[in-house]
Amino acid sequence: MPIVVGWSGRYRMPNRTHRVLQMIDGVLQMIGNMKKTTWAATAILAVLSGSATAAEKAPNLMEMPDFYGRIWLGVTASENGIASKEKVDGIALENYASRLGLKGDYQVNGDLTLFYQAEVGVDAFEEDDKNEPFNSRDTFLGVEGYYGSVLVGRKNTVVKSSEGPVDVFNATNADMGYLIAGQERLADQLVASSANYQGWTLHSTVLFEDDFGDDAELDGASNVALSAHFGDKKFKSSPLFTSVTWADGLNGLDVMRLVAAYKLGPWQLGALYQDTDSLVYPELGGSSYLASVKYKSGQHTVKAQFISDDAGLGKVVKNAVAENGDSRSDLTDSSSYNVSVGYDYQVTKALTVSAVASYHDGDYQTTATTVDFDDSLLTLHSRFVF
Repeated sequence: MPIVVGWSGRYRMPNRTHRVLQMIDGVLQMIGNMKKTTWAATAILAVLSGSATAAEKAPNLMEMPDFYGRIWLGVTASENGIASKEKVDGIALENYASRLGLKGDYQVNGDLTLFYQAEVGVDAFEEDDKNEPFNSRDTFLGVEGYYGSVLVGRKNTVVKSSEGPVDVFNATNADMGYLIAGQERLADQLVASSANYQGWTLHSTVLFEDDFGDDAELDGASNVALSAHFGDKKFKSSPLFTSVTWADGLNGLDVMRLVAAYKLGPWQLGALYQDTDSLVYPELGGSSYLASVKYKSGQHTVKAQFISDDAGLGKVVKNAVAENGDSRSDLTDSSSYNVSVGYDYQVTKALTVSAVASYHDGDYQTTATTVDFDDSLLTLHSRFVF
């Protein structure tokens, strides 16, 4: 409503005051027009969308992505430093893939959804990483429809994701990747996954080798991996998880992997077999085995895991070779195993504290000698997710 300016007495309002009141009146009218314009724009959007509910859906276009993170730190005492994340023979602070990220999706239409994720690892806890406080983690853009999904960017390869729930010490210094090769998160890849059909899903990784470079450009490296899964790693759809995976020269590795896990009440049982050959180190290759068990009762979980490997392509052999001043290109054979036991206490949904005892033992051969190695570790760690 316009403001009426006037005076019934002898005193006349100064021109300056008159102009100020006119300005206020104009602003109020403009605000009223903006409300009308906003209402009209919402109505137009509803008409253009072809749906009476489009005006209600319009605000979804402005929804913020989900912000999430994890701080996972531990203190480890290692006898020889070969299996310590910090490679320290003593007491060290270890970071187990702490991370920060954003993720979300956007409904393009009734059949197609765009999804995205941008995640970095946080390394600033360590003095050695003060100049490089972050590292690259899952970062990708994809679309999902009736038949499945396709994404491009950085993500776990289908070889790594095929492990499902069998590695009960995932990301710690008892992770299966310390002995078994192929546990990689790679960039410059395309990952396609099928829709679920009676519990089964198909997954594939294709690496853009010209862009990725390094071991992806080796002769004979097709840089393709295929995997078939039944069930899911959290046992939501079935008490059984299985996967069969094949990789042809993916970043320099040929892999055949079989995985099975079963949840029976509070018990979880897991097993893995893998045959691996390397295009980088032709003399290395062989079989790997894993068996795991976990028992959960309320807030308490106890677990154990055994891993055996004679391929010689895991982190422990790599660290042992470097510790002794040798080169993996000189290796002719290798054999190692790991035994780990642990306990988790879930304080709250967001906070878990744990204890892990782990032992590694093995040897490797060169043309000149045989070298034995071992390491014993005791770790206390806490994980907070948000």
